[in-house]
Amino acid sequence: KDQRSSSLKKIYKICSPKEIISIPTLSMGKGLSYNFEDFQPEYERVVEIYNAWGSSECLKEEGNKRPITSANKKGISEAKEGSLLKALLQNKRFGFVAGGLDDRGIYSDFYDGEQTQYSPGLTGVFAEELTRQSLFEALYNRNCYATTGERIIVGLFLAGLVMGSDTQKKPGLHVNRHISGHIAGTKNISYVELLRNDKVLTKFTPNSNVLDFTYDDMEPLSDVVIDAKDKKPPFVFYYLRVMQEDGHMAWSSPIWIDHYPSKGITKGVIKVTPKPVGKEGKDSKEMKKVEAADKKEPPKKVAAKKTASKKETIKKTTTKKAKH
Repeated sequence: KDQRSSSLKKIYKICSPKEIISIPTLSMGKGLSYNFEDFQPEYERVVEIYNAWGSSECLKEEGNKRPITSANKKGISEAKEGSLLKALLQNKRFGFVAGGLDDRGIYSDFYDGEQTQYSPGLTGVFAEELTRQSLFEALYNRNCYATTGERIIVGLFLAGLVMGSDTQKKPGLHVNRHISGHIAGTKNISYVELLRNDKVLTKFTPNSNVLDFTYDDMEPLSDVVIDAKDKKPPFVFYYLRVMQEDGHMAWSSPIWIDHYPSKGITKGVIKVTPKPVGKEGKDSKEMKKVEAADKKEPPKKVAAKKTASKKETIKKTTTKKAKH
């Protein structure tokens, strides 16, 4: 056994973030859960929101349509400490992927037991090329989404940012967050929910298998951000949840915005310090110089007049000689 790689922490020490991506899986499985206390954002760029044994997005009582559950005590149930939504509210940042049906390792007892089994999931990746390196980079940048197995296409954008992005100092986002997206389902779409933090911001019911939408979130950013509680700026995140009529689902990776309050400006009031009356400052002297310069005739025009008068003198002299 190689002692250098006997734990994740040791593996992280000997590998760079560009060499590996570590993906937490079935984080809400009781006894197998991952509580995100040791979350390593440089290595754990994405987290499995779904596999054939259930969804780890949130609890069943919070609206989870495919919860981790079992028909008897031999199986496992959900554990709230592994909720992805809870981790996101704690400013843990990761994209969403989905896994398939695995009956090995920790899942070996599930397959032959009474553990509830769902359809194997799929991960969609926005990569520039269909190469190993390009796919790795896309996952590292969190440009990905998860489905419950159907080849649903999901896109989410915020002010030009793609899913998985985070942004900091864009003053316009304090007033309005322009959000757009598109979904192409394999069946008619029952609804698409746009979530802001842990609440549904708006809901679309297209009655079709396709949806293109735009939405402007014009609530002041300062009113909707979450306190990071880790000496980082307050933040807000958005993501999509898709439900088809056949029960298949999809989730986009989130987009994050950090809130940096403007300095020196309070509620749109700009402070102006007046200059003392009766005292001339540098600015007033400069203004007088400019005014004096404006009163003088430009040198080019004066030269043109002098040239013209010389021509007139020569013309008069020539005329007199002609008369003699």
